[in-house]
Amino acid sequence: MPIKPLDFIEFAESLLSNPLNEAGLRSAISRSYYGAFLHTQEYVDAKLAPISALSDGVGVHEALIRRLRVEKALKSRSAAYQLTALRTMRVTADYKTLDVFELGDAEEAIANSKKLISTIDELTS
Repeated sequence: MPIKPLDFIEFAESLLSNPLNEAGLRSAISRSYYGAFLHTQEYVDAKLAPISALSDGVGVHEALIRRLRVEKALKSRSAAYQLTALRTMRVTADYKTLDVFELGDAEEAIANSKKLISTIDELTS
């Protein structure tokens, strides 16, 4: 069965059941980012232009952010800002092993991912 972007958010929430496990907290941050990223990517690919055609030598994550930044709609630019903040948190969670994460950090990432998804949904309506 194919996975949907929102499945990543639900999985991230399930990882919070054991908040004493920092690996789970880091994974929740990462999964929530990917849920929001994939939801945003689906919107951009369907409504604007496929990111693969716009990458201009940067990775797909940066290309998606750049694509949102150039849109006239304020909500698109807001979505770019939100995605950038989530990406920064995800990179820290995935690669900065000396940084410490707590339950509140993962809860914040999930809440912000849901907020970005709502922003994107408003753009599609």
